Amino acid sequence: MFINDSMLFVLNKTLSNNESSLNSLKQHIYKSFKINFLGLSLSAVINQDGVLSRYSETEFTVIINIPITASTYLINQNKIDLFKQLTFIGDKKFGRELLEILSKLNSYGLFSTQSSFANILVNQLINLIKMIIAQIKLTSTNASQSISQYLLYETEDIADKYEIDKFCNAVDDVKARVELLNQRINLLVTK
Repeated sequence: MFINDSMLFVLNKTLSNNESSLNSLKQHIYKSFKINFLGLSLSAVINQDGVLSRYSETEFTVIINIPITASTYLINQNKIDLFKQLTFIGDKKFGRELLEILSKLNSYGLFSTQSSFANILVNQLINLIKMIIAQIKLTSTNASQSISQYLLYETEDIADKYEIDKFCNAVDDVKARVELLNQRINLLVTK
């Protein structure tokens, strides 16, 4: 719970300086989530102020699993493979929107390194959380960018420009043939 609470503290402090992200979270009041990443998990519920609060229940609106193999994206830059590795259990739309909101967080300048020995451990934890936030931001940004590529090339649910042009040309060709046949029919009827 300490790690979860610490990550919530950092995220909430970051959200307090990211008003647009905070407002985006307010649209998802009382939705809960759990993000599993690198053996750690972050679970929270969004309260009426858009702030993340501890969530101790076992059922979540969405569970997002980001496997450790997703880090290979940094090497091979294959967005489609990265998107395939993310798993959403529950409300997938909310999960994608949550990752999109997290990807837009700006944590620059929020935490300063302090020199006292007592704060070294806290600063190391903050640095770890910053790294996790950076990885989540990278993963979610890449996932949102690859949705269209995934739909175009893997599932073929969306036609690309060339297929649409080919279809339109085929429709125009059929129209021209129909007009030609109508003219021939009219010519035969008049004879």
